[in-house]
Amino acid sequence: MKKIFKSVMVLLMSLMTSWTVVLNAQQVPDPGFEDWSGAAFDGNAQLKYWHASNVTQVGFKFNFAHKEAGRNGGSCMMVQQQDVGAMGITETTPGYFTLGNPWVYLASVAKINEATAGTDDGIAFAYRPDSMSVWIKRTGANGDKEDFVLLYYAWSGSSTGNTYKGKNGNCSSVDTHTNEESDIRQAVNANDCGTIKKANQIAEGIWREKKSYGNWTNIRVPIYYLNNTTPEKMNIIFSASQYPNFRISTGMYTGNSLYVDDVELIYSANIQKLLINGVEWKGFDPNSTEV
Repeated sequence: MKKIFKSVMVLLMSLMTSWTVVLNAQQVPDPGFEDWSGAAFDGNAQLKYWHASNVTQVGFKFNFAHKEAGRNGGSCMMVQQQDVGAMGITETTPGYFTLGNPWVYLASVAKINEATAGTDDGIAFAYRPDSMSVWIKRTGANGDKEDFVLLYYAWSGSSTGNTYKGKNGNCSSVDTHTNEESDIRQAVNANDCGTIKKANQIAEGIWREKKSYGNWTNIRVPIYYLNNTTPEKMNIIFSASQYPNFRISTGMYTGNSLYVDDVELIYSANIQKLLINGVEWKGFDPNSTEV
């Protein structure tokens, strides 16, 4: 009995430790978007841990990060699509933000049809959440014509690529990028122009919807796993437009906006029964005389 007691206690302590790890498993940094101490962009405050799809083009700067009122006080992040360009040549550009690093490529204003963009990298991460809870509002006159996107993905290893689809539908050659979103997401949104070195995509969770939400609404994004590998990195992208699921040249609408607050990764930690030598254990009998 003492041996069984000791084994059970070790097992329970191990399970309690694992529950504690799960319940306190890694969450996203600044999930309520309260830390706006990042480096300012064109005089506009920026989040410290999250990065917006801001654009610098021929001396002009276009800010996509907007600090707005949160759902329970405090602040939230809002991104909005806007026209970007100069000298009368403009294009509607997706408003999104991410834990990774947004980038844009434009050789010159005269070659705006060759423009492309993407998101590199993410954060170190070694957990396997079941879903992502996000509070959103989605506004704009054309919300019913264009998807907004809530995206989670995780991987191990690393990828490299140097050609990505441009506005004209052709492949634009750019500097080499490491862990670019479409180079990682081979199972769902592989880079149409080819990936030099592929990483191991482990997880994918995406929510796309052509809909407006005037009030704060909670959306749970299921996360699916492609294999049993432990992740090394993950990234999240929140977009007011169809990016990142498609690299499109039409169908984006200026003014479509996405407000995001209180992001949480959900982990399952429920145990239905505890078996010892194949027999369900229901606890110790305090009246037992066994020692």
